[in-house]
Amino acid sequence: MKKSILSILIALVSIGGITAQQLCEGNLGQNIFTDGDFGRGMVNILTIDPEIAPGYTYQAQAATPSDGSYVITNNTAGWGFHFPTWLTLTDNSDDPFGYFMLVNANFDPGEFYTNQVTGLCENTFYEFSADIINVVMSGIPDHILPNVSFLIDDVVVFSTGDIPQNETWNKYGFTFTTSVGQTEVKLSLRNNASGGNGNDLALDNISFRPCGPDAFIDAEETIFVCEGASAPTEITADISSGNPAIIWQFSTDSLIWEDIPNATGLSVFHSNFTIGTYYYRYISANSTDEIINDFCNIISDVLVIEVLPLQYELFDTICANTTFALGNQMLTMSGQYTETFISSRGCDSMVNLTLTVLREEDLDFSPQSLDPACHDGSDGSIEFILNNGLLGPYSYSLDGIPQLVNPVPNLTAGNYTIEISNRNNCVQLFNITLDNPPEFILTLPPDTIVELGESLQVELFANQPISNYSWSTSELEIFNNLEIFEFIPTVSQTHIVTAINEDGCIAEENFTVSITLNDLDIFIPNVIDFNSVTLDNVFTIGAKSGLIKEIRNAYIYDRWGNLVALKKNTQDLNIWDGRINNLPAVQGIYTYFLEIELIDGNIYPFSGDLLVIR
Repeated sequence: MKKSILSILIALVSIGGITAQQLCEGNLGQNIFTDGDFGRGMVNILTIDPEIAPGYTYQAQAATPSDGSYVITNNTAGWGFHFPTWLTLTDNSDDPFGYFMLVNANFDPGEFYTNQVTGLCENTFYEFSADIINVVMSGIPDHILPNVSFLIDDVVVFSTGDIPQNETWNKYGFTFTTSVGQTEVKLSLRNNASGGNGNDLALDNISFRPCGPDAFIDAEETIFVCEGASAPTEITADISSGNPAIIWQFSTDSLIWEDIPNATGLSVFHSNFTIGTYYYRYISANSTDEIINDFCNIISDVLVIEVLPLQYELFDTICANTTFALGNQMLTMSGQYTETFISSRGCDSMVNLTLTVLREEDLDFSPQSLDPACHDGSDGSIEFILNNGLLGPYSYSLDGIPQLVNPVPNLTAGNYTIEISNRNNCVQLFNITLDNPPEFILTLPPDTIVELGESLQVELFANQPISNYSWSTSELEIFNNLEIFEFIPTVSQTHIVTAINEDGCIAEENFTVSITLNDLDIFIPNVIDFNSVTLDNVFTIGAKSGLIKEIRNAYIYDRWGNLVALKKNTQDLNIWDGRINNLPAVQGIYTYFLEIELIDGNIYPFSGDLLVIR
């Protein structure tokens, strides 16, 4: 069974003691929950149910989830339906395409997750944290505040308390210590608030890590040395604990780390003085057994050793009519230039510069744009692609607003001006247009008045292909995904259809059916003539097919008030054959009283005289 990130990570916060402790003040280990940030993607909604919240329904639509539902999304700005009291949210990071989990809690409070976590280390300090935000806007009154309790071995040990409507991601977490011999715990999560108007939250950046003492390296964060240096550089661990186990690690990109063979002491030496950047760190734990378990070890701060070159080859470009400063030289023309500098790091160096003066019109820019998926939507984007031109780094602005991410997300249709400038303040302007897709429109029959029992044909038209749709009323649910159908209305009401096109755009339309009883198509005869070939010789109710649900009661009385015929709870519309005790009734006036249940569920009375002719 897949683990519920929502449940695990909040529950883990309180594993150790009876009361919650402060967050870790030392160094942390690897995050045991590697998927705690929910990943990233260009698609606005994760369409496949990740199955991370047992007991909850996954809603793979760009619309506010209903009570007891959740969705994984990277932005709620372009949704077709959004509660007006809810915040417009993005992932709690700098990644515009990062996913987060949006939850609309169940109506009833109660435990909704239990899991057994194994593989922990005894007598080890851990930290749990998660970013949570109340998605209801501040200042909105009468909304239930989310409130979550965490249970360890079925005992409540931590509660978040009411999560405020402060429009801010709040980090909740605590530390705990496993007891001697304890390597596993039972974790449960309980929702204390009821669903309905409020109790809505979002989760992101869930983390469960070993927590250790401060683990520094006894040096500046970055050490600069000169190319070709001869004396090795010593790197020493500075860790505030008694006698930890240590393994040193090395990296050339700070992303992929390798263990340094036999480097398990407090110091290592760097002796490679080839130009480049080198990274060192160490992992530590209480023992040599625990240090190889990522559930138990912690990671130190990182030391950077940068080996500086004695000679630099530089290439740069400037705009026409601008100046480039190289030492004391002020350059305005293309060419090769040399200058010697005295480095503040103690490495004197020579710079060989190849300078190119570039006209602005030589800039080759080919932006890529993505129109909004839906009419008046805000999920369009523009990506800055510079094929060649001025030497970067570049800065971009859109309609005068500096942009820090590329592509720029969450754009509506319209005309945009892109400004590109490089570090030498060379500026170029480009225009780009995002087109507004046609509006997704549904067409239904006009509001209609029909007699009870009269059938009505419905034709649903759309100006774009429909992926699926559904009706709001139980009377029309059986016709979901039928674009032409016929039904007999039984009650006056408004029928709403909600449709989704192939691009995920949502459209809604409705029509109202009013039922009238002014001219019920029911015929009750007043004569039975056994001598006529043209008149009925049986007292039979006539009605449009399907109008009558049941004859509840049918009474026939003679002129003296004696009951001569009776029928109850029947769908047979032949009420009386003109016989009394199997003998022909005498000619005369008789009286009838009927109670008829129609298809609208109501019972209607009918009465009158009946002439029998023989």
